Amino acid sequence: MLPRGNFLSSYWMPIIDVILLGLTLYVAVFRILNWNFLEIWLDARIQRLPAIFRIPQPNILAGQESFIIWTSLVLTFVFIVMFLLFNKTTRHPKFWLAAIPFLGILILTYVSRFWSVDRTYSVIRYLGLAAAGAGGIYFGLKYKKTTLIQLLEVFAALMMVGSLFVVYRYPQYGIMTGGGDLEGSWMGLFWWKTYLGEIAVFAAPLFLLRIANFKNERWFPRVYSILFYGLAIFILIKSNSETEIIAAFAGHALIFLAFLYLQWGQHLKPVHWWILGAVCLMALVALWFERDVIFGVIGRNSNLTGRIPLWEALIPYIKQRLIAGYGFGDAFWKTDAYGHQLWLVFTWRPPFAHNGYIEALLDTGILGLALWVAFLIQTVFLSVRYFLHERNLPALIFIAWVVEILVANLADNQLGSYEDFTWLLLVLAFACTLHDALEYKQSARVTTPRV
Repeated sequence: MLPRGNFLSSYWMPIIDVILLGLTLYVAVFRILNWNFLEIWLDARIQRLPAIFRIPQPNILAGQESFIIWTSLVLTFVFIVMFLLFNKTTRHPKFWLAAIPFLGILILTYVSRFWSVDRTYSVIRYLGLAAAGAGGIYFGLKYKKTTLIQLLEVFAALMMVGSLFVVYRYPQYGIMTGGGDLEGSWMGLFWWKTYLGEIAVFAAPLFLLRIANFKNERWFPRVYSILFYGLAIFILIKSNSETEIIAAFAGHALIFLAFLYLQWGQHLKPVHWWILGAVCLMALVALWFERDVIFGVIGRNSNLTGRIPLWEALIPYIKQRLIAGYGFGDAFWKTDAYGHQLWLVFTWRPPFAHNGYIEALLDTGILGLALWVAFLIQTVFLSVRYFLHERNLPALIFIAWVVEILVANLADNQLGSYEDFTWLLLVLAFACTLHDALEYKQSARVTTPRV
């Protein structure tokens, strides 16, 4: 018979972890889901129950805002308790030293509530950031990459299949209308095409890198990885989200270059790296000067569909509060004195800066942007180190995510101010690769067991 502690660990903890991961993902995607459709669809599924049981017609999604606030609070508390009590990695001084940029982001976004121009939004958005961040640390430290990727594959598959169902069964909710470039773009389960593209960009390397590990997989993972990779690319194209398509291209280019490196990298000398760097620099310069042609191919102009004029209009506002910003969580855009004034200038009503780095400046000023840049650079470094340590294509998943996030934030806002999904991916990449780095340095010691 198993001891009581082992029984709880073996049977209950996996169930608890799946529930916690599900709630974390729920918090991370809450603001990008199409709740109007979900409410109508779920209510329709249970409309027969009142007649059968003679009860009032329920509205099962009533109080969503309150529920997400309490869920975020409880999750943050639970994760802090669990990884402080049960995870040995968090007891290591080097972990806390490495976590300075991550903690700095959380601390600064929290205290920004005190000078925020809309404190309510800053507080509510911070709760989601804290819950997703704590969950990312917990799962990234506890699980091996293979287990973590399997769980995320299930989530990605559900989101894509669910979106496909909405598009074909309820096209009035899953496909955009309104004319112009919006007409016919897929949204699926989400309220805007960009977010469906974001999920597709997250899913594509998950399944592509499993395909790259084709020889080591059984027949079932081979089949579903090919199927869902093709579905991810198809959904990405149908979403017509140009920024996400460019981000996906960058991620695929990275995977291709990594494949070449694994095949012939050992023959490269320092001079070859200098030549490669010079070629990449010249390619970037050429792309910049030919940007009108390139954007024309994807149906856009050189001002990025009004984004560049928007960024230019934001410069005076950024200068006004350069050090600490206007408060985390799109607070700038919720007040008549700031964001609403810009709506009078443009023919469209931008809900945020459409650039994650500029949004960070608006939220928490130059201090916040510096912390974000430090965290991104640190995660890139750890992810590259993890790949070089493992020396296989599946180990490239974290740097693939980070590169796609870096590119996507050039024209979208995906650094936690509005939604927390890409923030969750960044923290997962950081925690998982940091754990590997600490284990690698202390391989002679007993380290935190990972399932």
